[in-house]
Amino acid sequence: MEQVNAGMRVARRQNRPFLPSPGQFVAWCREEASVIAGLPNVSELVDMVYEYCRKRGLYPDAESYPWKSNAHYWLVTNLYQNMRANALTDAELRRKAADELSCMTARINRGEAIPEPVKQLPVMGGRPLNRAQALAKIAEIKAKFGLKGASV
Repeated sequence: MEQVNAGMRVARRQNRPFLPSPGQFVAWCREEASVIAGLPNVSELVDMVYEYCRKRGLYPDAESYPWKSNAHYWLVTNLYQNMRANALTDAELRRKAADELSCMTARINRGEAIPEPVKQLPVMGGRPLNRAQALAKIAEIKAKFGLKGASV
């Protein structure tokens, strides 16, 4: 019933003398339900994904990005990952965004707590140590912890 009331609120804001089609009314109901849950609508969510694509290089990781809420983090990062992995077009991204948004809206309406972003382990990189560097590192660790053993 809450979704129907949400759709009626959108219908009242329209400046048209005609009633919407049933499909349009259902879309309004769903869109307004996500707004009530504190989530963006589909086009705003897609814009957030594109903005994240533009600005993600300015931050060391996705968790450091300035998200408005935990739900925004999970929505945008899932859509971004899906877009990159499957080479989604704009239309496909919009369909996926609508699906993700309805799932997240349902989770919030059920009272489920949306988890905070979890900091990922850093990617260890660099070149492997050569033999002399490795032996020096082992000697350093042995000295640090007072270990004795056969020297290499």
